[in-house]
Amino acid sequence: MGVISSMLHSPNEVGAMLSTLGITEKHYHIPAHAECHKVIFEQWQGGKPCDFIAITQRLRDLNKLDVIGGAAFVSSLYHFVPTAASAEYYIGLLTEKATARALIRIGTHFAAKAYESDGEASALLADLHREVCSLMSGKREKDKSTRDVLREILSEIASGKEDESHLPTGIAGIDEHLKMYRSDLVTVKGPRGSGKSSLASQIAVSMAVRGANVLFIPLEMSAKQCLKRAIADLSGHNVEAARFQMKCATRSGNFAGTEGMQGAITDSIQKLIDSGIRLPKSCRTLNSIIGECRSANAEKQLDVILIDYIQLLSVEGKFGSRQLELGHATQSLKRLADELNCIVLIPSQ
Repeated sequence: MGVISSMLHSPNEVGAMLSTLGITEKHYHIPAHAECHKVIFEQWQGGKPCDFIAITQRLRDLNKLDVIGGAAFVSSLYHFVPTAASAEYYIGLLTEKATARALIRIGTHFAAKAYESDGEASALLADLHREVCSLMSGKREKDKSTRDVLREILSEIASGKEDESHLPTGIAGIDEHLKMYRSDLVTVKGPRGSGKSSLASQIAVSMAVRGANVLFIPLEMSAKQCLKRAIADLSGHNVEAARFQMKCATRSGNFAGTEGMQGAITDSIQKLIDSGIRLPKSCRTLNSIIGECRSANAEKQLDVILIDYIQLLSVEGKFGSRQLELGHATQSLKRLADELNCIVLIPSQ
Protein backbone atom coordinates (compact mmCIF):
# COMPACT_ATOMS: atom_id res chain seq x y z
CA MET A 1 0.00 0.00 0.00
CA GLY A 2 2.92 2.32 0.71
CA VAL A 3 4.29 1.89 -2.83
CA ILE A 4 0.89 2.34 -4.52
CA SER A 5 0.02 5.37 -2.37
CA SER A 6 3.41 6.89 -3.16
CA MET A 7 2.65 6.43 -6.86
CA LEU A 8 -0.71 8.17 -6.49
CA HIS A 9 0.76 11.13 -4.60
CA SER A 10 3.93 11.54 -6.71
CA PRO A 11 3.36 9.64 -9.98
CA ASN A 12 6.27 11.15 -11.92
CA GLU A 13 8.98 10.65 -9.30
CA VAL A 14 7.83 7.24 -8.06
CA GLY A 15 6.86 5.98 -11.53
CA ALA A 16 10.41 6.67 -12.73
CA MET A 17 11.85 4.82 -9.72
CA LEU A 18 9.62 1.79 -10.32
CA SER A 19 10.48 1.74 -14.01
CA THR A 20 14.23 1.89 -13.31
CA LEU A 21 14.08 -0.84 -10.66
CA GLY A 22 11.83 -3.08 -12.75
CA ILE A 23 9.02 -3.23 -10.18
CA THR A 24 5.84 -4.72 -11.71
CA GLU A 25 2.50 -6.02 -10.48
CA LYS A 26 4.20 -9.44 -10.04
CA HIS A 27 6.01 -8.11 -6.97
CA TYR A 28 2.74 -7.93 -5.00
CA HIS A 29 1.22 -10.72 -2.96
CA ILE A 30 -2.35 -9.34 -2.66
CA PRO A 31 -4.15 -9.37 -6.07
CA ALA A 32 -5.96 -6.06 -5.38
CA HIS A 33 -2.61 -4.31 -4.88
CA ALA A 34 -1.24 -5.86 -8.07
CA GLU A 35 -4.24 -4.65 -10.09
CA CYS A 36 -3.97 -1.11 -8.69
CA HIS A 37 -0.25 -0.97 -9.41
CA LYS A 38 -0.77 -2.09 -13.01
CA VAL A 39 -3.49 0.49 -13.70
CA ILE A 40 -1.67 3.42 -12.04
CA PHE A 41 1.63 2.54 -13.74
CA GLU A 42 -0.04 2.29 -17.14
CA GLN A 43 -1.76 5.66 -16.57
CA TRP A 44 1.62 7.23 -15.72
CA GLN A 45 3.35 5.64 -18.74
CA GLY A 46 0.62 6.94 -21.02
CA GLY A 47 0.87 10.46 -19.59
CA LYS A 48 -2.68 10.23 -18.25
CA PRO A 49 -3.94 11.57 -14.90
CA CYS A 50 -3.47 9.43 -11.78
CA ASP A 51 -6.16 11.05 -9.61
CA PHE A 52 -8.94 9.21 -7.76
CA ILE A 53 -11.57 9.68 -10.49
CA ALA A 54 -9.29 8.61 -13.36
CA ILE A 55 -8.02 5.49 -11.55
CA THR A 56 -11.49 4.46 -10.36
CA GLN A 57 -12.95 4.89 -13.85
CA ARG A 58 -10.13 2.93 -15.46
CA LEU A 59 -10.63 0.04 -13.02
CA ARG A 60 -14.36 0.15 -13.72
CA ASP A 61 -13.73 0.03 -17.50
CA LEU A 62 -11.56 -3.06 -16.98
CA ASN A 63 -14.25 -4.70 -14.79
CA LYS A 64 -11.71 -4.77 -11.94
CA LEU A 65 -13.21 -2.22 -9.56
CA ASP A 66 -15.54 -4.62 -7.70
CA VAL A 67 -12.85 -7.31 -7.67
CA ILE A 68 -10.42 -5.12 -5.71
CA GLY A 69 -13.02 -3.90 -3.23
CA GLY A 70 -14.69 -0.97 -4.99
CA ALA A 71 -14.05 2.76 -4.91
CA ALA A 72 -13.67 2.60 -1.12
CA PHE A 73 -10.48 0.58 -1.52
CA VAL A 74 -9.04 3.10 -4.01
CA SER A 75 -9.98 5.91 -1.61
CA SER A 76 -8.14 4.16 1.23
CA LEU A 77 -4.93 4.36 -0.78
CA TYR A 78 -5.10 8.15 -0.72
CA HIS A 79 -5.52 8.16 3.06
CA PHE A 80 -2.20 6.37 3.55
CA VAL A 81 -0.44 9.70 2.84
CA PRO A 82 3.18 8.62 2.35
CA THR A 83 5.80 10.92 0.84
CA ALA A 84 7.97 10.52 -2.23
CA ALA A 85 10.96 10.40 0.14
CA SER A 86 9.47 7.31 1.79
CA ALA A 87 8.87 5.56 -1.53
CA GLU A 88 12.39 4.10 -1.66
CA TYR A 89 11.85 2.52 1.77
CA TYR A 90 8.49 1.00 0.74
CA ILE A 91 9.92 -0.27 -2.55
CA GLY A 92 12.78 -1.91 -0.63
CA LEU A 93 10.29 -3.76 1.59
CA LEU A 94 8.22 -4.82 -1.42
CA THR A 95 11.30 -6.14 -3.24
CA GLU A 96 12.56 -8.06 -0.19
CA LYS A 97 9.21 -9.79 0.32
CA ALA A 98 8.84 -10.59 -3.39
CA THR A 99 12.35 -12.09 -3.46
CA ALA A 100 11.63 -14.16 -0.35
CA ARG A 101 8.42 -15.55 -1.91
CA ALA A 102 10.25 -16.35 -5.14
CA LEU A 103 12.99 -18.13 -3.18
CA ILE A 104 10.39 -20.18 -1.30
CA ARG A 105 8.70 -21.07 -4.59
CA ILE A 106 11.97 -22.12 -6.25
CA GLY A 107 13.12 -24.08 -3.19
CA THR A 108 9.81 -25.92 -2.86
CA HIS A 109 9.75 -26.76 -6.58
CA PHE A 110 13.28 -28.18 -6.62
CA ALA A 111 12.87 -29.99 -3.30
CA ALA A 112 9.92 -31.86 -4.83
CA LYS A 113 11.89 -32.58 -8.01
CA ALA A 114 14.84 -33.87 -5.96
CA TYR A 115 12.57 -36.39 -4.21
CA GLU A 116 11.04 -37.54 -7.49
CA SER A 117 14.14 -37.42 -9.71
CA ASP A 118 15.69 -40.64 -10.98
CA GLY A 119 18.24 -38.80 -13.12
CA GLU A 120 21.53 -37.14 -12.30
CA ALA A 121 21.57 -34.71 -9.40
CA SER A 122 24.10 -32.49 -11.22
CA ALA A 123 21.57 -31.63 -13.94
CA LEU A 124 18.98 -30.70 -11.31
CA LEU A 125 21.57 -28.62 -9.48
CA ALA A 126 22.39 -26.77 -12.71
CA ASP A 127 18.69 -25.93 -13.22
CA LEU A 128 18.40 -24.73 -9.61
CA HIS A 129 21.50 -22.57 -10.00
CA ARG A 130 20.08 -20.98 -13.16
CA GLU A 131 16.85 -20.03 -11.37
CA VAL A 132 18.66 -18.63 -8.32
CA CYS A 133 21.07 -16.60 -10.47
CA SER A 134 18.12 -15.24 -12.42
CA LEU A 135 16.61 -14.15 -9.12
CA MET A 136 19.91 -12.55 -8.05
CA SER A 137 20.30 -10.59 -11.27
CA GLY A 138 16.87 -8.99 -10.90
CA LYS A 139 14.47 -8.46 -13.76
CA ARG A 140 14.96 -10.42 -16.95
CA GLU A 141 15.16 -8.50 -20.18
CA LYS A 142 11.83 -8.66 -21.95
CA ASP A 143 11.64 -9.74 -25.58
CA LYS A 144 11.34 -6.76 -27.89
CA SER A 145 8.49 -6.66 -30.38
CA THR A 146 9.28 -6.84 -34.10
CA ARG A 147 8.21 -3.21 -34.39
CA ASP A 148 10.65 -2.13 -31.65
CA VAL A 149 13.53 -4.02 -33.26
CA LEU A 150 12.77 -2.50 -36.67
CA ARG A 151 12.62 0.98 -35.14
CA GLU A 152 16.00 0.34 -33.54
CA ILE A 153 17.48 -0.69 -36.89
CA LEU A 154 15.99 2.37 -38.59
CA SER A 155 17.42 4.64 -35.88
CA GLU A 156 20.89 3.11 -36.35
CA ILE A 157 20.70 3.63 -40.12
CA ALA A 158 19.48 7.23 -39.78
CA SER A 159 22.01 8.23 -37.10
CA GLY A 160 24.95 6.15 -38.34
CA LYS A 161 25.28 4.77 -34.82
CA GLU A 162 26.93 1.38 -34.30
CA ASP A 163 24.76 -1.56 -33.22
CA GLU A 164 24.95 -1.58 -29.40
CA SER A 165 25.25 -5.37 -29.35
CA HIS A 166 28.50 -5.17 -31.34
CA LEU A 167 31.58 -5.40 -29.11
CA PRO A 168 34.85 -4.41 -30.85
CA THR A 169 38.04 -6.18 -29.79
CA GLY A 170 40.29 -3.14 -30.16
CA ILE A 171 42.63 -5.20 -32.37
CA ALA A 172 42.55 -3.52 -35.78
CA GLY A 173 43.46 -6.61 -37.78
CA ILE A 174 40.58 -8.56 -36.24
CA ASP A 175 37.93 -5.83 -36.15
CA GLU A 176 38.59 -5.18 -39.84
CA HIS A 177 37.51 -8.70 -40.80
CA LEU A 178 35.32 -9.94 -37.94
CA LYS A 179 32.43 -8.41 -36.01
CA MET A 180 31.39 -10.06 -32.76
CA TYR A 181 27.97 -9.45 -31.25
CA ARG A 182 26.37 -10.27 -27.92
CA SER A 183 24.93 -13.83 -27.86
CA ASP A 184 27.57 -15.01 -30.38
CA LEU A 185 29.46 -18.25 -29.83
CA VAL A 186 32.85 -17.64 -31.47
CA THR A 187 35.16 -20.59 -32.12
CA VAL A 188 38.89 -20.05 -32.71
CA LYS A 189 39.86 -23.21 -34.56
CA GLY A 190 43.32 -24.62 -35.20
CA PRO A 191 45.57 -27.66 -34.60
CA ARG A 192 47.65 -28.07 -31.46
CA GLY A 193 50.39 -25.44 -31.20
CA SER A 194 48.90 -23.18 -33.88
CA GLY A 195 48.37 -20.24 -31.48
CA LYS A 196 44.58 -20.43 -31.11
CA SER A 197 44.77 -19.99 -27.33
CA SER A 198 47.17 -17.06 -27.70
CA LEU A 199 44.85 -15.34 -30.18
CA ALA A 200 41.74 -15.92 -28.04
CA SER A 201 43.61 -14.67 -24.95
CA GLN A 202 44.79 -11.57 -26.82
CA ILE A 203 41.18 -10.81 -27.88
CA ALA A 204 39.82 -11.25 -24.34
CA VAL A 205 42.60 -9.18 -22.71
CA SER A 206 42.28 -6.40 -25.27
CA MET A 207 38.52 -6.20 -24.68
CA ALA A 208 38.99 -6.26 -20.90
CA VAL A 209 41.46 -3.37 -21.03
CA ARG A 210 38.93 -1.44 -23.14
CA GLY A 211 36.37 -1.82 -20.32
CA ALA A 212 34.58 -5.08 -21.16
CA ASN A 213 33.63 -7.36 -18.26
CA VAL A 214 35.59 -10.53 -19.07
CA LEU A 215 35.52 -13.95 -17.41
CA PHE A 216 38.53 -16.02 -18.54
CA ILE A 217 38.32 -19.72 -17.62
CA PRO A 218 41.71 -21.35 -18.33
CA LEU A 219 41.55 -25.14 -18.56
CA GLU A 220 45.00 -25.63 -20.09
CA MET A 221 47.26 -23.24 -18.15
CA SER A 222 47.38 -21.75 -14.68
CA ALA A 223 46.03 -18.28 -14.02
CA LYS A 224 49.62 -17.08 -13.51
CA GLN A 225 50.72 -18.37 -16.92
CA CYS A 226 47.71 -16.73 -18.57
CA LEU A 227 48.49 -13.39 -16.93
CA LYS A 228 52.15 -13.59 -17.96
CA ARG A 229 50.97 -14.03 -21.54
CA ALA A 230 48.61 -11.08 -21.12
CA ILE A 231 51.44 -8.89 -19.81
CA ALA A 232 53.56 -9.86 -22.82
CA ASP A 233 50.69 -9.01 -25.20
CA LEU A 234 50.19 -5.57 -23.66
CA SER A 235 53.82 -4.60 -22.99
CA GLY A 236 55.62 -6.27 -25.86
CA HIS A 237 58.06 -7.87 -23.38
CA ASN A 238 58.28 -11.57 -22.55
CA VAL A 239 58.01 -11.86 -18.76
CA GLU A 240 60.65 -14.60 -18.43
CA ALA A 241 63.10 -12.67 -20.62
CA ALA A 242 62.42 -9.54 -18.57
CA ARG A 243 63.02 -11.44 -15.33
CA PHE A 244 66.36 -12.74 -16.64
CA GLN A 245 67.36 -9.25 -17.80
CA MET A 246 66.58 -7.77 -14.37
CA LYS A 247 68.50 -10.61 -12.68
CA CYS A 248 71.58 -9.79 -14.77
CA ALA A 249 71.16 -6.05 -14.13
CA THR A 250 70.93 -6.64 -10.37
CA ARG A 251 74.11 -8.72 -10.37
CA SER A 252 76.06 -6.15 -12.38
CA GLY A 253 74.50 -3.15 -10.70
CA ASN A 254 73.91 -1.62 -14.12
CA PHE A 255 70.20 -0.98 -14.80
CA ALA A 256 70.79 1.13 -17.89
CA GLY A 257 68.45 0.11 -20.69
CA THR A 258 65.91 -1.58 -18.41
CA GLU A 259 63.81 1.52 -17.64
CA GLY A 260 61.66 1.28 -20.77
CA MET A 261 60.98 -2.41 -20.20
CA GLN A 262 60.13 -1.85 -16.52
CA GLY A 263 57.77 1.00 -17.38
CA ALA A 264 55.99 -0.97 -20.10
CA ILE A 265 55.49 -4.02 -17.87
CA THR A 266 54.33 -1.90 -14.90
CA ASP A 267 51.82 -0.07 -17.13
CA SER A 268 50.47 -3.35 -18.54
CA ILE A 269 50.06 -4.83 -15.04
CA GLN A 270 48.18 -1.71 -13.91
CA LYS A 271 45.90 -1.99 -16.95
CA LEU A 272 45.11 -5.61 -16.06
CA ILE A 273 44.39 -4.66 -12.43
CA ASP A 274 42.10 -1.84 -13.54
CA SER A 275 40.32 -4.08 -16.06
CA GLY A 276 39.04 -6.44 -13.36
CA ILE A 277 39.44 -9.51 -15.62
CA ARG A 278 38.76 -12.68 -13.62
CA LEU A 279 40.38 -16.11 -14.03
CA PRO A 280 38.62 -18.73 -11.85
CA LYS A 281 40.54 -22.03 -11.82
CA SER A 282 38.14 -24.12 -9.72
CA CYS A 283 35.82 -24.77 -12.70
CA ARG A 284 36.62 -27.90 -14.71
CA THR A 285 33.23 -29.32 -15.69
CA LEU A 286 30.58 -27.92 -18.04
CA ASN A 287 27.98 -27.47 -15.30
CA SER A 288 30.42 -25.80 -12.91
CA ILE A 289 31.56 -23.40 -15.63
CA ILE A 290 27.97 -22.51 -16.55
CA GLY A 291 27.23 -22.00 -12.85
CA GLU A 292 30.28 -19.73 -12.41
CA CYS A 293 29.27 -17.68 -15.46
CA ARG A 294 25.71 -17.23 -14.19
CA SER A 295 26.96 -16.19 -10.75
CA ALA A 296 29.40 -13.67 -12.24
CA ASN A 297 26.70 -12.29 -14.55
CA ALA A 298 24.31 -11.92 -11.61
CA GLU A 299 26.86 -9.58 -9.99
CA LYS A 300 27.57 -7.60 -13.17
CA GLN A 301 26.60 -8.06 -16.82
CA LEU A 302 29.28 -10.14 -18.56
CA ASP A 303 30.52 -9.05 -21.98
CA VAL A 304 32.91 -11.88 -22.84
CA ILE A 305 33.48 -15.42 -21.57
CA LEU A 306 36.67 -17.19 -22.73
CA ILE A 307 36.93 -20.94 -22.12
CA ASP A 308 40.40 -22.20 -23.06
CA TYR A 309 39.91 -24.70 -24.52
CA ILE A 310 36.84 -26.87 -25.18
CA GLN A 311 38.61 -30.21 -25.73
CA LEU A 312 39.78 -30.10 -22.10
CA LEU A 313 36.26 -29.59 -20.81
CA SER A 314 34.75 -32.37 -18.70
CA VAL A 315 31.07 -32.94 -19.56
CA GLU A 316 28.69 -34.60 -17.09
CA GLY A 317 26.40 -37.33 -18.39
CA LYS A 318 26.56 -40.42 -20.61
CA PHE A 319 26.96 -39.73 -24.33
CA GLY A 320 28.68 -42.79 -25.78
CA SER A 321 31.41 -40.80 -27.53
CA ARG A 322 33.59 -37.77 -26.97
CA GLN A 323 32.18 -36.23 -30.16
CA LEU A 324 28.65 -36.26 -28.72
CA GLU A 325 29.97 -34.84 -25.43
CA LEU A 326 31.58 -31.89 -27.22
CA GLY A 327 28.47 -31.40 -29.34
CA HIS A 328 26.40 -31.15 -26.17
CA ALA A 329 28.96 -28.75 -24.65
CA THR A 330 28.90 -26.52 -27.74
CA GLN A 331 25.09 -26.38 -27.75
CA SER A 332 25.04 -25.61 -24.02
CA LEU A 333 27.56 -22.78 -24.42
CA LYS A 334 25.60 -21.29 -27.31
CA ARG A 335 22.48 -21.32 -25.13
CA LEU A 336 24.54 -19.70 -22.36
CA ALA A 337 25.62 -16.91 -24.73
CA ASP A 338 21.94 -16.27 -25.53
CA GLU A 339 20.88 -16.48 -21.89
CA LEU A 340 23.55 -14.09 -20.58
CA ASN A 341 23.57 -11.90 -23.70
CA CYS A 342 27.34 -12.00 -24.01
CA ILE A 343 30.05 -13.35 -26.32
CA VAL A 344 31.34 -16.85 -25.56
CA LEU A 345 34.80 -17.41 -27.04
CA ILE A 346 36.17 -20.96 -27.30
CA PRO A 347 39.50 -22.05 -28.82
CA SER A 348 39.07 -25.52 -30.30
CA GLN A 349 41.08 -28.18 -32.13
